[in-house]
Amino acid sequence: MGRRLNISVDGKTIAFEPHPTYLGVKLDRSFTFKPHLTSLQRKVLSRCALSNRLAGTGWGAPVSTHRTSSLAHVYPTAEYCSPAWSRSRSTKEVDVAINSPLRTITGCLKPTPTQYLPILVGIAPASVRRNAATLRLVLKYALTEHFNNNLVRLKTRPRLKSRKPFAQSVIELMDSFAGHESIAQWTQHQWLEEWKKSGVPPHSLPPAKLGNPDLGLSRPAWCKLNHLRTRVGRFRKSLYRWEDGTGPLVSVRFWRS
Repeated sequence: MGRRLNISVDGKTIAFEPHPTYLGVKLDRSFTFKPHLTSLQRKVLSRCALSNRLAGTGWGAPVSTHRTSSLAHVYPTAEYCSPAWSRSRSTKEVDVAINSPLRTITGCLKPTPTQYLPILVGIAPASVRRNAATLRLVLKYALTEHFNNNLVRLKTRPRLKSRKPFAQSVIELMDSFAGHESIAQWTQHQWLEEWKKSGVPPHSLPPAKLGNPDLGLSRPAWCKLNHLRTRVGRFRKSLYRWEDGTGPLVSVRFWRS
């Protein structure tokens, strides 16, 4: 937590705050942003709870309504000031929270590999979207004579120990952006590369499906189609059977087929 300072102004002691909030972001002594991301996870999950009330696996609002609701209600909260904390080791806490609305939209079960969810919904993974937000900010400053441009271009020695300094991350993003016409095209390319590295069998999800979900289907047909695509659903092969002396029973526990 660091050394606690006793500061007084006009005879009044200023209250000590270990995690001050600046522009909506909680800061900590080591700039790990873990307190901020822990708080952000709770905030995202509370917004996801509202989205979960709109539908179940066989009923609810149209798929396009769920997708638009998540993009307008959940993702802005989950990505606020993401260029500042996107290199933190605690970003996984936010990624886990974002999987909740994706499962609601797709109707997929929890055993479904999370790599399928962004493709089924047509929304890029959270890590790719955060890098795109950082790249968009850097390109915006690159068009002006901002003093931060010199900090990025010059390979100076970092003042703080960091696993991945901001300047180094920006240089890597700019190098990967070379040859792309727009950030949207770069996002699609990064998304495809991440999908290839996931190691999950594509089944019926070709790369052409990136960002192009079947939003015109009804809710029951949409959920059943996603179960078939991912091969994780309420299938007879996935059920467990047992006997307790009164006769055969079928459990309601589902797992991967």
